[in-house]
Amino acid sequence: MQNQKNFRTYNISLLAGIEANFDIDGTMYHVVNSDGQFIIVFDESNRITNAESGTGAQFNGGYRRVKILSDIDQNVVLVMGHGEYKDSRAKLSGSVPATLTPSEKTVGLAQKVCAAGVRTKIANTNLKRRELRLCIPSDQNGGLYLGNSSIVAGQGGYIDVGVIDYLSTTSELYVFNSNAFDVVITLLDLEVL
Repeated sequence: MQNQKNFRTYNISLLAGIEANFDIDGTMYHVVNSDGQFIIVFDESNRITNAESGTGAQFNGGYRRVKILSDIDQNVVLVMGHGEYKDSRAKLSGSVPATLTPSEKTVGLAQKVCAAGVRTKIANTNLKRRELRLCIPSDQNGGLYLGNSSIVAGQGGYIDVGVIDYLSTTSELYVFNSNAFDVVITLLDLEVL
């Protein structure tokens, strides 16, 4: 069994103005919790000022020596070592003003047969369009690449068989069919008056 390097959690009590030193082999750090900002230095060369809860970094070369200094007495919880640490506690609060304008008119466009191995224009520019509804019916045998007039296989967005997608765009839209057979796509413009 190989010697596997991992990260671990360090609960550190810092005293104002007194440097705390540690011998730690690692390539990453993450501040899980702190009472305030502090300075952390890795191998005398990577100096992070204003470190606080939620901050962290991954280093290409790694480190072996860690110094921590705070202007205040505080408790700090750090994750340091090797690997990847993800803090999933992120929370958003507040409000974001938004005006959502629904479509006022639907316009069914003719279904398009997209020939095998070629680019096909499926929708013209429409400044009244809020969204374009796209669907490749489930009886089709392959998906299509979405994009502009220079779309080719393997680029742009991809819509698969049986998927319904809505694009918020007023611009023209092309597809590229990389299949060896034709594919049908249905379209609906959702417009404002």
